[in-house]
Amino acid sequence: MVLAIESIIEDKPYYSKSVIELMRKLTANDFLIDTIDRKLLYELSKGTKMSQLPHIIPSSISALEKRKRVLKEIFNLSDKEDRDLIRIAEEKGFI
Repeated sequence: MVLAIESIIEDKPYYSKSVIELMRKLTANDFLIDTIDRKLLYELSKGTKMSQLPHIIPSSISALEKRKRVLKEIFNLSDKEDRDLIRIAEEKGFI
């Protein structure tokens, strides 16, 4: 708490422990995932069916399947299930 007060008095930015951890997770990843990929991961984590996704994300089912395949390659999960993709994406802070 003293650090927070000193930072404010000295006009320095103060970041909470959870914000610092999130920043570390995001900067530790050396690959980029765009907003559509993030939305796809989020919807999959909620249990949204692939057939419903084109109504939520403006892409065809085949385009979304391809994005999912690419995401699995990025996370080195080529033969794994969607559950594994979601788990790794959560661990890396993308969801």
